[in-house]
Amino acid sequence: MAPQSPPPLDPQLQAKLQQEVRTPWQSLRRALWIAFEASAALGLVIMVLRLVGGEAVRPNDVLIQVG
Repeated sequence: MAPQSPPPLDPQLQAKLQQEVRTPWQSLRRALWIAFEASAALGLVIMVLRLVGGEAVRPNDVLIQVG
């Protein structure tokens, strides 16, 4: 008996798989970027609150948060 070819893929599934091949781990990278940006924003808010409260903030900390 000759081997049968697999049934054709759904066009939407095929397009999704081709997109994943072109840009692998895109959803993971997006989640990491969101997490890093949220962390940086939280650090900036805390630094601003410390400045408003009159606490001294080191210049290096300001450069890290702004840069």
